[in-house]
Amino acid sequence: MPNHWNMQTLTDVRDKEIFSSDGEKIGSVRDIYYDDATSQPEWVGIGTGFLGMQEKLVPVEVLEFQGDALRVPFTKDKVKEEPDFKLEDGRLSNADEIALCRHFGIDGEHNHITRMLKYGDSYVR
Repeated sequence: MPNHWNMQTLTDVRDKEIFSSDGEKIGSVRDIYYDDATSQPEWVGIGTGFLGMQEKLVPVEVLEFQGDALRVPFTKDKVKEEPDFKLEDGRLSNADEIALCRHFGIDGEHNHITRMLKYGDSYVR
């Protein structure tokens, strides 16, 4: 399976379960957040909570296949404790993205628009 994620490979894994580094189920792949200019995926929205109604984000760069599911190198608590974020017109703000990067200890330049590909929508470029 891919080590390099793109929009197609991520849309193909929607509904796959995501597990934490300690083996706990976090939720399943829902929305995909990508750089509007380059179309590179940056975040995966995980449906969590009752009926998957809440959403938590994890960086795409850390996703790995583990059997038929996906795994992230974070505990479930680390994901649950991520900073709140808001979407405005389907976009993640630079400030929220920076806060998420700091929380997960990843680098990145965030002077771009990060858009959400909503669950059920197809990616067309």
